[in-house]
Amino acid sequence: MYLNELRRLLTKNTYVLMMVVLPFVMFFIFAGVYTRGSIRDLPIIVVDNDHTALSRTLIRSFDGAQGLKVTDILESMPDVKQELLSRRVHAVIVIPENLQGDVKRGKQTTVTVYKSSNNLIISNVILNDVSTVIKTVSAGALWQKLQAKGVSKEMGLNIVSALNLRTSPLFNPYYNYAEFMVPPLCIAALQMIVLIAAVLSAYDSFENDGLEHPEEFDKRHVVKSVLGKYFAHMSIYAVIIPALYLLFRYGFGLVLHQTWTTYAMMLLFVSGIYFIGALVGLWVKNRFFGVEIAVFLTTPGFVFAGYSFPISAMPGILATLAKIFPMTIYFAAFIKTAYMDAPYIAYKSELITLTLISAISAVLYMLSLFVFIKKQRSANVNAA
Repeated sequence: MYLNELRRLLTKNTYVLMMVVLPFVMFFIFAGVYTRGSIRDLPIIVVDNDHTALSRTLIRSFDGAQGLKVTDILESMPDVKQELLSRRVHAVIVIPENLQGDVKRGKQTTVTVYKSSNNLIISNVILNDVSTVIKTVSAGALWQKLQAKGVSKEMGLNIVSALNLRTSPLFNPYYNYAEFMVPPLCIAALQMIVLIAAVLSAYDSFENDGLEHPEEFDKRHVVKSVLGKYFAHMSIYAVIIPALYLLFRYGFGLVLHQTWTTYAMMLLFVSGIYFIGALVGLWVKNRFFGVEIAVFLTTPGFVFAGYSFPISAMPGILATLAKIFPMTIYFAAFIKTAYMDAPYIAYKSELITLTLISAISAVLYMLSLFVFIKKQRSANVNAA
């Protein structure tokens, strides 16, 4: 059974494309999108109503910020909504009149930023970079004012920097989007592939393995058939997963720790997903509908995993539901092992849970298969 199933998986175009080719295609798509690692050079417009040395310093500082690129400097206010709707720019920054004069007189003045917050990532990048520039230039202006008044250098520094903030990011210190997004997206895509392949394989069992006429099947034959299919699928994933890891590590320079631990838990995760897909294929009669269910199960899995929105911020019942999704559990384990290089005690609960999911889904599939065969026998007897 194992060799027959493996031969079928490696010779049938549908399975080859889905299980062997598609994972790498998805990887290169995701990696290509995030290859720059961070968001850079978001186009912005600056409206300079001051035309002074200070306003020109602000404009140069905006343009020098990592996430911003000044594409145009205007002398009058444009139609902000139209500019943002055109998507040529992501923000319009307005420098007020008398900026330099007000700063010298110690009068508070305001730089206004018009931005669309539809995309929270872009919006936050613009907000952070503009805020950093304003604080830096403001501190510089204050420093010059204190020097003009004869304040000593040491006292001036204490006044300008009376309160400092120091952050120490322990994991993904460079805020690399490739490191943050590519592995999870590939894992989500792999889950969908495993589910669909398992569903289609279950339908092929009806056509090729005689499940529609199970009169001569005994329990030993059923177990042998199930294990043969399972190990055939897992043999392919056992090769695909480390190949993807090598691309993560050496193709794109992503730093991932605890290779063997992460690999073992990935196989546990895939094992549980395979049997869930096999269950869908066993009980859903329509092939197309079965594939739709497999895709549907993947979609909320990524949302509930806590990557797009933190689980702790979800409503109570949804947060509880999120915690039982296999992808959520594996993502938590993946972060602890691959990113944080955590000790065994930190991911022990996730390892046990993944093992239980894999074992329980396997047992449920076996029991369901015996029930299905029994029903099929009864139906065939009645039909006769």
